[in-house]
Amino acid sequence: MAYKQHVECLQQGIEAWNSWRRKTTNSRPDLSGINLSGLNLRHLELRYTNLSNANLSKANLRGLNLTQCNFFGTNFTGANLSGAILHGAELSQADFFNANLRDASFENATLNNVVLREVDLSGMNFKNASFFGSDLTKCDFSGSDLSGAVLSSTKLDLVNFFHANLERANIIEASVKMTVFREAILDGAIIQDTDMQEANLTFKEKLRLRLHGKL
Repeated sequence: MAYKQHVECLQQGIEAWNSWRRKTTNSRPDLSGINLSGLNLRHLELRYTNLSNANLSKANLRGLNLTQCNFFGTNFTGANLSGAILHGAELSQADFFNANLRDASFENATLNNVVLREVDLSGMNFKNASFFGSDLTKCDFSGSDLSGAVLSSTKLDLVNFFHANLERANIIEASVKMTVFREAILDGAIIQDTDMQEANLTFKEKLRLRLHGKL
């Protein structure tokens, strides 16, 4: 539940909120469960804010720095997160249906148990991000940086990892039916209990994986 004083401060407007944040640089605002649907939040200082279970549907968060925010179970339906910085953010069980994630950065973010089906996430930063137990069916990660990412128990069927960086990624007990790994970087990746035979691999890729004991 949101902290009453923090909600009251936000109700005073963007300038009042940002002024308070500047004066209290170590603050960790609690706006959990708040309804900010449809609002333009682009100029708010929201880093380190607890917005878990909040309603941010159709909100405009474009380009915002949302470093280490807590968005656990948050509703982002139809929200604009394009270009947002979500480094270290907690996004597990968030609802991203029809959200615009184009060019957002998710380095060190936690996206466990989320559904992101058929989303264009190409060329984006997911370094050290965690997708444990998530459904990423038919997503396009071509050219994306997923180095060190956790993709364990993740549904990766028909995902496109063309030219993606999966160096040191953790791919344990994942589903990879017809998944494209063409020209992906898999150096140091931990692939266990994942049937790579089901993936869409060329002979050269299969040979390389077999020689490294990953097939």
